[in-house]
Parts: sequence; structure tokens; C-alpha cells
Amino acid sequence: MMKGLKKSATTLLRSSKSGGINFKAASLISELKFVPNQLLMRNNFSTSLIQQHGDHHHDHHHHDLMEDELLPTPKKTIINIKEPPIPTEVDLGAMGEQVATASSANSDPKAAERKMKRARTVNYLQKPLEQRILVLEKYFGVKPELGKPVELTKEQIVNVLNIEDHEEQRALFDYANSITESIYGSKVYFRGIIEFSNVCQKDCNYCGIRKHMQVPRYTMPKEEIIEQAIWAYENHFGSIMLQSGELNTEGRISMLVDVIREIKKRTGGGGPGEWNKGLGIALGVGELSRESYQRLYDAGAHRYLLRIETSNPELYSKLHPNDENHVWEERKKCLETLMDIGYQTGTGVMIMIPNQTVQDLADDLLFFRKIGADMIGMGPYIVQEGTPIGKIWMEQYGHMNEAEKKEYNRVLFRLALKMTALARILIPEANISATTALQAINPAGREIALSSGANMVMPIITPTKYRVNYQLYQGKPCIDDTKEECKRCLTDRVKWSNKQLILDEWGDPISYFNKRNMKVPNKE
Repeated sequence: MMKGLKKSATTLLRSSKSGGINFKAASLISELKFVPNQLLMRNNFSTSLIQQHGDHHHDHHHHDLMEDELLPTPKKTIINIKEPPIPTEVDLGAMGEQVATASSANSDPKAAERKMKRARTVNYLQKPLEQRILVLEKYFGVKPELGKPVELTKEQIVNVLNIEDHEEQRALFDYANSITESIYGSKVYFRGIIEFSNVCQKDCNYCGIRKHMQVPRYTMPKEEIIEQAIWAYENHFGSIMLQSGELNTEGRISMLVDVIREIKKRTGGGGPGEWNKGLGIALGVGELSRESYQRLYDAGAHRYLLRIETSNPELYSKLHPNDENHVWEERKKCLETLMDIGYQTGTGVMIMIPNQTVQDLADDLLFFRKIGADMIGMGPYIVQEGTPIGKIWMEQYGHMNEAEKKEYNRVLFRLALKMTALARILIPEANISATTALQAINPAGREIALSSGANMVMPIITPTKYRVNYQLYQGKPCIDDTKEECKRCLTDRVKWSNKQLILDEWGDPISYFNKRNMKVPNKE
């Protein structure tokens, strides 16, 4: 399998007649093998590359992994995080010559390989940033300029997603970061997630809280939800997201209306059209009627995240039961309704889910641009055992050894970063999240995403006692953490990324106001 992973070709993955997946010889990216290592822990794999909840530190393991990826480098070291995963530019400038000419007499092959990787990093960083990104011209058709987005065709997007060269990938991430900073500067915003219920009427074939999943169900009492929201406000979070399984009932909607109104009341918030007053409230509670969306908006919610999951209706039908509760056209209609009502509307997809092709991912990005998404939240597909799709994965790929799993994780992580970078290039003014799932496949995943096009992070502030039962996928980070620990951890991660955490502001996407010819509101 390792040999197959390293073959260079352009054949994309295809669905087999039996409903599984056939892979021709393919490049690292276009092959798209989808088995994250930690997803298979229950099948007695001896070790896992993934560290639960990121360990809150960066150890030598992270260091080696990051060097291998040739990923974006912060400009300065943050003292309260132990050993940055890769050298800073200042460090490299001082040691460049020494590293580049490291003795080949070292008998440790791994040490020699690390020196070569560090030398490659030195060579890259010695070039001015304007020159580094010029390698992207062959993919873009024009010379890229720092901070200036380019128009890309579907074919060009596919070619970028298939980039394998380390320095070209890094140039892509640096270019996307320059666009982010030209619009938002170095600002990063918190969205505190409150996972208030795992009760769900949907039965999506990949999900850990699907209707027929054997998991203890819970719904937090109203006062407890409000308590978490007040904690977020008192700890200077600009906004929160109330997230749950999908349950389209009058009882659920009425409860949410009450919760939203009370949060607004207790934090000094205003009604629709009043910006940055009190705690900003986003919702992620699935497909509802227009009437329900309007009631929640009138109560004070102003953002809504509804992932389309895939822009390909045929693929969507393979990921969901074939019934009236799982219809792609209805989900798309919900996005249109949310925008029409006035919500700042976010969407997203899973990356590397079974039967998905690179062309599908390119179409996803173009879909985001076409609908004018205000927020994009994408995450790598991570297997959940006990689900129909999880069963397929375990049957076909449960035999992977540690080296194969490590190689897979590298492929998956690079592709997820490329999707993040391309989203920034194609929809430059949107808010783009550095998602929790990135940390599940790379302990420093969210920090790296913040240097590759993302500009927001979403600390989980769900009470710890509920978190174990809100696992949409196996190995979800931070399930044993408290909200205080999540806040500290992500604050440090933002600092390490050389970004500025902005508190007490909603952090609304500029795209929302520009589409409506409105002045971007400032915090009063």
C-alpha cells in the first residue's frame, strides 16, 4: 500500500460496482485514501499518531511532522508554547548555512533526513515572499501578487489540489495567508461552540450521532445553555454557536427562541440589524422551515451554519438514506432561505469522504463562491465506526499499518490545507474556520490553518460531562477538556500562529456587508 501511495499518476478515485472504492495508481493527493489513523483505534492498532486534544504543547513528534510538511512558519516564537514545530525565520537565518551543509557522516538516517528537510526550509525562507509565490504562476496562468486574489477555473483548481511539491504547497499557503491579511489583517475571532443536544432525527451514513447510532442522548436544560453563553460573554468571546443534532419540532424551536432571547437580554444585545451589541449568536441546528428560521432570526440569532456536505447531488445520495429527510435540493433551498431572511450564512463540506473525487472538491469550492457563502467550515472526513460508511472503511482499510496511516494523514492534511487556501483565494472576504477536525489529524492543525487562509477558531465550551456523547467522528479532540482549558489552548495556538486574537467583537465577515452595500460596523 505504501508503494501505491507514492506512485505518481493522475487517475482519480472511483466508485466500484459493489459500492466500495477502487483506486488506480494515483498521486498523493488525487488518490485520496481516506483512513485517518486514530479512526481505527478500536481495531487494536498499537499506536496512534494523533494526540488527544493536542496535548496543549508541541513536542518533538510534532516538530518532525511539521518539518516534513514544509508548512507556514510563524515569524516569532511564543514563550508559553514549548518548542515551535518548525524553526522561525529568525532562527533559520542564524543557522541557515550550518543546516544546509550538515555533515553527511551522521549515521542516523532519520537525523540526516531531518537535516535535509530543515535545509529545504532554509532555502525556501531565504527567498523574499514575493518570489516564493511565483512558482504558482504555472497553475494560475498569471503571476500571483501578495494579497491579491486570482480567478481560477475548475481545471486550475483541480491542478492546485493535485500539487505534490512541498515548496509549491507552501507557496500556496503563504499566498492565501497574504490575502487573508490584506482583508482582515492578523485578526482571529473566537466562536464558542455549545453542543447543547445530540438528539437527531437525521440518519446520515457517516455521523456519530445519527438517529440509529447507539449513543446516550442528551439535551441540556435551557438555563445550563444560557450559563455557558454567559461564561463566554464574561470571558470576552465575541460570539457563540449553538449546535446540535437536527430536530425540527415545535418544542426545539420554542426552546431555542427562549434561550436566544435570554442570552441577548443578559448580555445587553439588540435585535436584528443591531451589530456588535451583546453576545453574537450563530446557530448550527440543521434544516428547518422558513417560519422557524425567521423566528430564530427575530429572536436575535444572526448567523447560521448549514454544511451542504457535498455540492454533488449524486454523492450526497450515497452519503445519506434515500428518503424524504435526506434530499440535497432541500438542503440547498435551506441555504437560499437563510440568505434571503438575512442571516450571515455559512456552509462547508467534508474532505476525502468515500466516492468523492478531486473534481467534486473543485466543484464544492465553486459552489461556495456561486452562492456567496459568508462563512466556510470544512473538515477532513474522519471515520466513525458503527456507521454504514465507517463499516465500508473498516472492511477495506482496517489492515493499514502505522507507516501507511502516517502517510495517509499527510495526504489528508495537505489536501485539507489546500482546500482552505483555495477557499480564501476564491471567496476572499468570507470567514474561514480552522476546524477542530484538523487538529484530529495533526496536533498543530488549527494553528497551521490560521497561516493558510483561515481567520477564526471555535473553542468548544460544552460542559465536559456532555462532550463524550457529542462525537461526530472518532478521536475528536478536547472531549476531556474543560471550557477554560479549551480557551487557554486555543489562545496559545492563535499566538503561535503569529495572529492577534480579537476579543469582545462578533467578527462578522466583510462579504456579508459588501453584498448588501452596507458599511462594515465597528465595535462601539
